[in-house]
Amino acid sequence: MSAEVLHWRWETRDPGVADQVVRDTYPGSALKQLSSFGRFTQVLDGDAGVNEVRMRLEGSFEGASIMGDEVLVVLPTAGEFAWSVGDERGMGNHPFLCQPGDRIRSRQADASLQLMSFDAGAMAGFAADAYGMPDVDVRFDGPDPVSPDLERFWIATAELAAAVFRDPALDAMPIVHATTRRHLAMVTLEAFRLAGEPEVRLAAMGRRQRLRGRAVAYLDEHAHEPITSDDVARAVGVPTRVLDELLRATAGSTTADLLGRARLAGAHAELARADAESTTIAAVARAWGYRDAAAFARHYRAAYGRPPSHTLRS
Repeated sequence: MSAEVLHWRWETRDPGVADQVVRDTYPGSALKQLSSFGRFTQVLDGDAGVNEVRMRLEGSFEGASIMGDEVLVVLPTAGEFAWSVGDERGMGNHPFLCQPGDRIRSRQADASLQLMSFDAGAMAGFAADAYGMPDVDVRFDGPDPVSPDLERFWIATAELAAAVFRDPALDAMPIVHATTRRHLAMVTLEAFRLAGEPEVRLAAMGRRQRLRGRAVAYLDEHAHEPITSDDVARAVGVPTRVLDELLRATAGSTTADLLGRARLAGAHAELARADAESTTIAAVARAWGYRDAAAFARHYRAAYGRPPSHTLRS
C-alpha cells in the first residue's frame, strides 16, 4: 500500500504564524524572529514516512527543538547558519543529522535550508532491510557525516530524491517513490555513523549484496530459458521466500518481477537487431516466455514507452 504523497507550501511575514508552522511540522520546535523584518517560506514534498522540506528565512531567526520520533538531516544551502546538537556544534553549508531525543539550537540570517525527514520507525525498517538484522540499533554516533566523500554522496542523493518528491507527475508512480525513499535511507545509513559494531553490519550487507548479485547474474544469463523463481532461488542457494524478501528489500522487486524485466530487456535487444522482414512480434514474444503477444505488447509499452513494432521497424 503506497503512502499519500504530500505537497504543502507556507509563506508568511508574521513571526507568530512562522513559529506555528514550524511547531506543526516539527512538534517540540520553536522559531523566534530576531530582526525587525522577516519572511518565512516553507515547502514540503514527499509523504509521512520520508519527505523533503525547503525553508527560506529572510531576516534573522533563532530556532530550538527537541527531536520527536524522526531522523532529520539538515543541509544549509545559503546564508548564515550556526547550529548545536547536544554538545556538538557546527556552521556553514554542511549537512548534519538529528535523531529522536536530540536537543537542537540554531541561529540563521537570510538562510536557505534543505531538510530530509525520516519517520524513525521507517528508518528502522530500512536498516533491517539493508543489513538483514531486524534488531539493528538505529542510533547514530553524532551529527556529522562519516567523511567528506560520503557527505558529497549524500548531498547528490538528496538532490535526486528531491527531484522525485517535488514532481507531481510522479505522484501516481508508487514504485518510483518507494525506490527513491529506500535509496535515500540507505545512503543516509552509510553517510552518517551508526552506533554499534560496523563490522557486523558490513558483513550482513555484503552477504545480501552478493546474493542479490548472483540472482541478477543468473537471471540475465537464463532469462531466455523457461525458468521460474524457484530455479533462481536454487541457483543462489536460498529458499524462494528468502530471496523474494531480500530482493524486495534491496531492489523493491520480487524474483518474478526481475525475471519479467530481464525477459523484456532480452526481447527488446532482439527486436532492435532483428530483420523486420523475417521477424514477427509473436515469435520474439514466444522466444522470451510470453504465450500471449498482446500481453507482451502491453508490458513492452509500459517498460519502453512505445510498442514493440516500433522498435522492430526502426
